[in-house]
Amino acid sequence: MRDTGEISAILFDKDCTLIDFNTTWFGIISALANGTAPDPRTARLLVEQGSYD
Repeated sequence: MRDTGEISAILFDKDCTLIDFNTTWFGIISALANGTAPDPRTARLLVEQGSYD
């Protein structure tokens, strides 16, 4: 197979069997909320509203 540099496949992991979403993204989402919100309570509300609780 010749490498043309083009994408040949896309993998969707909708049920998180390959990649654990919370382990991968929760720390980043939490850091963004804490850096954006004026206080910890508001940061927690941002995370909850994003359905990442």
